[in-house]
Amino acid sequence: MTGVGRVIRDSVGEVMAATCWYINGCYEVDVGEALAARHGLSIVIKAGLNKITLETDSMKLYKHLKTRPLD
Repeated sequence: MTGVGRVIRDSVGEVMAATCWYINGCYEVDVGEALAARHGLSIVIKAGLNKITLETDSMKLYKHLKTRPLD
C-alpha cells in the first residue's frame, strides 16, 4: 500500500485543504510523486481554483512536466 498526501495552501501560505490517500500496490518513488501531484491537482480543479503553483521535490517529475506541451 502506498500513502499519498498533499497540503494545499493559498498565496500567503495559509492551509486551505490537506488530504491523504492510500493506493493499493507498491510503487516506485517517482510514480508515487506523480500520483500525489495528480491527486492534488484534481482537488484544486474540483474546488474551482485556476491559479496554482505545483511544488514537488522530485526533479524527474519537474523536468517531465516542464518539457511537456500543454494540451
